[in-house]
Amino acid sequence: MFVGPIHKAARAYAQRLGWWVFPCNGKAPAIAGPGGFKHATTDIAKIDDWFFGAHHKCTSLGIWPGASGLLVIDVDRKPGKADGLETLRLLQDELGPLPDTPVQLTGGGGMHYVFALPEWRIRKHPFEGHSEIEALSVSEYFIAAPSAHPSGKAYAWESSSHPLDTPVAALPNAWIKAMTGGRKTSVAIDTSSLSWTGAEVIEKTFVYQLADALGLVCARKTDHIARVMCPWHLGHSTHTVNNDSSAAVLAPKDEWGLGHFRCLHASCAHRRTGDLIEWADPWVVHNLASARNAWVRAVRWEKALTRAKR
Repeated sequence: MFVGPIHKAARAYAQRLGWWVFPCNGKAPAIAGPGGFKHATTDIAKIDDWFFGAHHKCTSLGIWPGASGLLVIDVDRKPGKADGLETLRLLQDELGPLPDTPVQLTGGGGMHYVFALPEWRIRKHPFEGHSEIEALSVSEYFIAAPSAHPSGKAYAWESSSHPLDTPVAALPNAWIKAMTGGRKTSVAIDTSSLSWTGAEVIEKTFVYQLADALGLVCARKTDHIARVMCPWHLGHSTHTVNNDSSAAVLAPKDEWGLGHFRCLHASCAHRRTGDLIEWADPWVVHNLASARNAWVRAVRWEKALTRAKR
C-alpha cells in the first residue's frame, strides 16, 4: 500500500498522538453528509480506507480538536483584519506569556497554538473586538500539516515545537479566565416534569435507541434515565470512557418527543439532542427513524427534530 505524505501524517496524528483526523479538500471536510468533521476518527483501518481509498486524492487533512482533547488558538493575519500576531503580543503583555506548546504555521502567515482542552467552555471569539484571534475546540476543526494552504504554501509545524517532540501544554489560568469571563458552565438534569409512567420508558424513546445503536449506552439508571458514554468524552479533562458517568439520556415529557441528551461536563454543557443526531452516522439516524411508527416518520418527527436543534 502506497502511503503518501497526507496519509502518513494522518496515521501519525492518530497512532502516536491520539488526535482525531478526517480527510479534506482544501479547507472543507471531504466526508459527505451532515456532521462533516464530526466523523473524524483515530481508527487506522478507517484512516487507511479514507486516505488510500475513497479520498486518496485529498490535498489536506483536518483534526477535530474537541474530540482530541485540544484547544487551538488560531491567530489570523488576513487583509482587512488587525494583525493577529500583534494582538497576541499585546495579550501576552496583559495576561502573561504562553507556555511552550506545539505551534503550527498555517501557510497564510497565521499560527495555531495547541493547548490541552480546559474544563471551561470557551467561545470561538473569546476576545471582544478581536476577530483575528479564534479559539477552536469542540465545535470547530483545523487543517494540519503537511496540508496545502490556498496560498500555495503548506501548513508546517515549527521545528522547535513539533507535536511529536513538544508536549501539549495547559492554558494558563489567566488566559482561561479572560477567555471565559471566569465562569464555568454546567447543566442540571431535571426529571420532575416527565409525565410518562410505566417500566423502562427510556428504552422506548428515540434518543435512547439512537445511543444504543451507536454503542453509547452504559446502563439504565431508572425508568426515565440511562447513563451513556459522551461522544465527545476525549474533550473531558478526565479523559475517561467506561467510567464516565457525566452523560445521560432522558425520556421526553410525552411520547411524541425525541428524548433528551445531557452531559454534565463543562466542555459539553452546551450539547443537546440535536448535537447527538448530527454527530451520529446519518444512515443510523435514517434507518432508526424509518423503523419507528408513522407518527415519528411524519410531521411530529420533523417538529421534534426542529425543537431538538434549537
